[in-house]
Amino acid sequence: MPGTGVEPPQPPLAERTGLTRLNVGLQAFGFAPLLLLLFSNLWGQTYYQFFPMALAGADFLGWSRLKEVPRPLAAGHAAGTAALLGTSFCVLFAAMVWWSPWLAILAAVPGVVGVAWGLGGWRSWRLTQLPNLG
Repeated sequence: MPGTGVEPPQPPLAERTGLTRLNVGLQAFGFAPLLLLLFSNLWGQTYYQFFPMALAGADFLGWSRLKEVPRPLAAGHAAGTAALLGTSFCVLFAAMVWWSPWLAILAAVPGVVGVAWGLGGWRSWRLTQLPNLG
């Protein structure tokens, strides 16, 4: 505010530049062809035809855990986000070269964790971890 010496907080770099939306868009378009191939392969196997229910269950569990995260979310360090997304895109490139849906799924793991880290830092990154069952 002018004259008071207090400036409003600047939004994170990712929000100001749209990098978060760009990364999510790149992930969606990059993984789509191989995920569709994987889903069609799974649908062809009678013992794997439950996978849509497994995806819906995973979405529900993620949504219910997201409600537990205290707000506001503080974005994670940009270097961590860049390292995770870079790893994801490198493995995705290898999956595209060898046309391997299984390698694409492996590439999705650091991609999802990187997006979670970039959006909410440590708090949202903990959501991607398995719960302590012991």
